[in-house]
Amino acid sequence: MPQYVVKASFGHDADDWHVEDTDVPGLSTKAATFEAFCRNIEVMVPELLEANAVEAGQVEIIARSMANLGRSAA
Repeated sequence: MPQYVVKASFGHDADDWHVEDTDVPGLSTKAATFEAFCRNIEVMVPELLEANAVEAGQVEIIARSMANLGRSAA
């Protein structure tokens, strides 16, 4: 069974989770929360794999979010 990877990133400017990179053909989505993003992936990936005649498999979601934690200048 093939495994597909979706790299998700939180954009602090846009305040949303979005697909940064993936090997799922045609996948592009974004959502305000990580949970909503994962629900989008669960619905969209099987549909896209079928539409592209690609074998169904498992999806690994790799999430990344960066935050500035340093002290601000006084």
